[in-house]
Amino acid sequence: MLPLYLSIAALILALLAWRRSSQGAAPSSDAGRDARRSLAADNERLADRVAVQERWIAMLIAGHPPTPEMIAEGRVFFDVDGPRAREVAREKQAQWLDVRTEGEVQAGMVPGAQWIPMDQIEERLDELPQDRPLIVYCAGGVRSANVCHFLGTRGFHGLYNLEGGMSAWDGTLVRP
Repeated sequence: MLPLYLSIAALILALLAWRRSSQGAAPSSDAGRDARRSLAADNERLADRVAVQERWIAMLIAGHPPTPEMIAEGRVFFDVDGPRAREVAREKQAQWLDVRTEGEVQAGMVPGAQWIPMDQIEERLDELPQDRPLIVYCAGGVRSANVCHFLGTRGFHGLYNLEGGMSAWDGTLVRP
C-alpha cells in the first residue's frame, strides 16, 4: 500500500514541476497565440490529472484504494452493476443521482433518487450530499461516468457509476 502511495505522490510532484517549468513567456505572433492556447490546454489536462491523483491519494488514506482498472483508465469512481449498486445503496446509505433529461426521467426513475440533469450539475453542486456516497446513473452509463469524473475532481468521494445505465437496473421505478 505504501509504495503505491509514494509512487502517486512522486508522480504528482513530477507533473507539478513539469507544469511550472513549461510556463514561460510566449511570443506575441499568431504562432505565439497558438502556442499559448496549446499550453493552456496542456495545463488544463495536467490540472485534471493532478486532481485525479489527489483523489486517488485521498481514497488510499480513507482505506478505499482505487482499483488497477481505475488507475489505468484515470477514473476516480467505481463502476457497479445493478445488483452491486443496490448493495452499495443499502450498506452505505448511498444517495441515487439521476442525471438524465426530463424526457428520460418521465419513463421512471430509481425510487428515492435525486434528479439533477447533467447540464445543471455544476450550478447545483451545493444540492449534493458530500457526507455519503453517490450512485450516479443515466440512460446508458456514459453521461453518469462523466458526472462521476467531474464530481470526483471537485472533492466528492464515494462515487459509483451505474455501468450500463438504466438498462442495468432491474428494480422498480417510480414516476416523478
